[in-house]
Amino acid sequence: MNILNLLFVCILGSHDDGNISLSALDDNAPREYWVAIAYANGIKVEKDMKVAAHYFEKAARMGHGPSQRNLGIIKGMGDGIEKDIPSAYAWLRIATVNKDPIAPEALKDLTQGMTARQIELGHERAVTILRKVHQVKVRFDSFAAPFVQERKWNDSQKIKKRNDGSMIFQLQLIVSLKLKGWILNWREHAKILGPKELVDDMKAELNKMLMKYE
Repeated sequence: MNILNLLFVCILGSHDDGNISLSALDDNAPREYWVAIAYANGIKVEKDMKVAAHYFEKAARMGHGPSQRNLGIIKGMGDGIEKDIPSAYAWLRIATVNKDPIAPEALKDLTQGMTARQIELGHERAVTILRKVHQVKVRFDSFAAPFVQERKWNDSQKIKKRNDGSMIFQLQLIVSLKLKGWILNWREHAKILGPKELVDDMKAELNKMLMKYE
């Protein structure tokens, strides 16, 4: 299967050749993934691969493997966006590490047409992306824990239940305003345990909020 077929498989539908059976559907995918799928296929919106790539990247930076793979393929094809082979290599490499089932084949096809310098740049970009990824730990109390654990928020998430009904929620992703907003939505029922940079940042944000009421 070449990369053109992979683009069709991963973004525009499903394929079954006896060895691989894939679908664009992913019940646990973040909202950004679904928005990207809609724009990639023109579902109730005008088809726009540039917008699709934008939302795939948002989901990719949240650790969503299929979005990382789709972003890599779009960048490698230059479908509606500027072709960027090193970035395509970087995202397909990251998706492969995240055990996306089709990323290794896409990466193999892409690599066959790459120069040594492009591969080197791809490695560098993958490392740069991964350096921004943090191991985030949040403790949810017994009130919030049942609601948080009832769904999958991120491919990397891990849950450690505690005897008092609370839990430690752990995941790997790039810290963003959306993440901080999500944690704040749980109010007193959530406490960030790490990384220290996120703890300090959240303290600063909360202090600014308190100052508004003085």
